[in-house]
Amino acid sequence: GLYAHAAERDLDGIPGISFDYETPEQPDLELPTHRIDPEESVNRILALLGERGFLR
Repeated sequence: GLYAHAAERDLDGIPGISFDYETPEQPDLELPTHRIDPEESVNRILALLGERGFLR
């Protein structure tokens, strides 16, 4: 995957490899994927996009 290639220096610009990952102070959406299933994650993403007018 991307991180394996980045670790071998084949890719640049990968958060956590090429530069430190900065955790957002106030994320717009948090998905606790260790507690919710993929379907619930998708539902939450779609709900946020709908609220912001990105979906019709």
